[in-house]
Amino acid sequence: MIRRRFFTETASLLSLVLLANVLPLSAQSSAKEVFAPVGSLIPIDTPAVPLTLERKASPYTDAREARFQSWNPVSRSLLIRTRFGDVPGIHEVASPMGARSQLTFLNEPSREAKWQPKLGHYFVYMRDTGGAEQYQLYRRDAANGTTTLLTDGTSRNMYYALSHDGRWMAWASTHRNGADLDLWTEDPENPGGAKLLVQWKGGGLQVQAWSPDSHTIAVLNYVSVNESSLSLVDAASGAVKDLTTGLAPGEKVSWSEARFTTDGTAVLALSDWNSEFHRLWRIPLRGGAPVCLTPDIKHDVDVFDISPDGRYLAYSLNDEGISRLHLMAVSTRHEMPVPAIPTGVIEDLQFHPVIGELALSLSTPSQPYDVYSFKTGATALTRWTASETGGLNMGDEKPAELIHWTAQDNVRISGFLFAPPAKFIGKRPVIIDIHGGPEGQARPDYLDDYHEYHYFLREMGVALIYPNVRGSTGFGKTFSMLDNGVKREDSITDIGALLDWIKTRPDLDASRVLVAGMSYGDRIAASIDTVGLSNIVTFLQRTAEYRRQLRRAEYGDERDPATRAALEKIAPANLAGNLTKPMFIRAGKMDPRVPYAESEQMAAAARKNHAPVWFLGMKDEGHVFQKKTNIDYGFYLKILFVQNYLLEPHP
Repeated sequence: MIRRRFFTETASLLSLVLLANVLPLSAQSSAKEVFAPVGSLIPIDTPAVPLTLERKASPYTDAREARFQSWNPVSRSLLIRTRFGDVPGIHEVASPMGARSQLTFLNEPSREAKWQPKLGHYFVYMRDTGGAEQYQLYRRDAANGTTTLLTDGTSRNMYYALSHDGRWMAWASTHRNGADLDLWTEDPENPGGAKLLVQWKGGGLQVQAWSPDSHTIAVLNYVSVNESSLSLVDAASGAVKDLTTGLAPGEKVSWSEARFTTDGTAVLALSDWNSEFHRLWRIPLRGGAPVCLTPDIKHDVDVFDISPDGRYLAYSLNDEGISRLHLMAVSTRHEMPVPAIPTGVIEDLQFHPVIGELALSLSTPSQPYDVYSFKTGATALTRWTASETGGLNMGDEKPAELIHWTAQDNVRISGFLFAPPAKFIGKRPVIIDIHGGPEGQARPDYLDDYHEYHYFLREMGVALIYPNVRGSTGFGKTFSMLDNGVKREDSITDIGALLDWIKTRPDLDASRVLVAGMSYGDRIAASIDTVGLSNIVTFLQRTAEYRRQLRRAEYGDERDPATRAALEKIAPANLAGNLTKPMFIRAGKMDPRVPYAESEQMAAAARKNHAPVWFLGMKDEGHVFQKKTNIDYGFYLKILFVQNYLLEPHP
């Protein structure tokens, strides 16, 4: 039910206030049959997984989702990303609810597939290896299925866009020096002639879109979640023209999701310029001031697209995490009717480049992401995929409850509470799962990305709370900056206030609370730390060079003595005296964002106090776990950990 919007490290202070006594560990299962981990896993001080547990939990691991990728320009068919086997891959769906035809057959995940926009005779996609995020771009030909590597095979390549005439691809790559993301172009049908168009300093370059005449490339220079700017690049000469920094000199403004209008006379983009929230702006390219196209309301515009004839704008508002779909006639700014959308989260809005049908990915608390579409004037969505939930009926789960509480400094905090079925009576134990980012947001979609928390709800009667502590996006730019730099510890006080709030609920057991997250207590029983930071200073020294300066904008510059002292003061690895509670740590050895050593450092600090520490390393994973066999085994260990340290000795 909860989406992690940005897959980046969190400012993990997970163990900062772990002060309560350790609950007793239950006896190990006496089952003789065990489920053995695969060779890529490194389990340290973890119990054996009984085969009976694997059999009971496996339906929850068999759920999958389908995400929209791209329309075929010459037919009413589309590409989706879904998982058949161990990793997600690219599939084609030729008609609504038609069969999914698998197009990539790899042992590593594929993503970001885009059809050639003119003829549709090939598509380009990204592929990683081992979670190291050294993405490569590939072309797959529609006629014969041949796959061709388009990039160098070793550097990091991403944020690509295909020109409207279908002749060129622009993307960001670290090929030049391994650190800076530069702007490159190439003819995808004649690889080997890649051209370094612009040298860019830092790791923030993101290609956004080509102009309709394929002469200009819109690019984003990302500094932090609160600061970014747009530029235009001449595709022939590489000349760069600033588009947005002159609008608000000296101010931090965020821009994103840029694309050209269909006539090429303006750029559309999202920005919090002159507002707390992201609105949709039209920036004219031939003189004149930018014009805001969406209402000045207290919600971010999440995603948008413009129809191929330029007549309609579709966009989704983020209403405290819930998506609200809108369709607007460009000429009159009038709202058009849209089909009813269930409470959930919308992503991946895209009009068909010819027929104008709008596709989207939609998830609800009881249904994984699936692909839908509708045409202007339609009263109902057309469903293209129906993702499986492992044979489980999820329709009987309670809806998410939007909750609010007040922090000690009177900041209003919100989150989502998911209650277990009514068959579980009495006060229920609680898992608090803090999203990543740290500038992410908890939202009411199909729980987490691996569907595992449905097991805790349905089989173990555990209540789940997904807080949006200060620093989360979706609540205005002031709120998103409340945890920056030396204010990082303030977000932990939000969890302390949440624990106080739990005490006020007659249905929740404040004495049995577990904190989990990718990768962020006084009154908690245990913690689960996934790819977490143990010390922001050592993290900044170890993280990949291309992203070091980007993270300093969020966490503070450790090279400044005062900032360094403040960060060292709150580092969990330096607060070993408080680390007395059981911890389960999961980490990928290939993680370029939060290096594996951060998790090892956290485990070592906890073990100094003889705290129980379960550790699961994954040799072929990075920051975001992708391989089903690895994810499943980690899930089974999480079940055992919750059973041992949250439920017992209570019935």
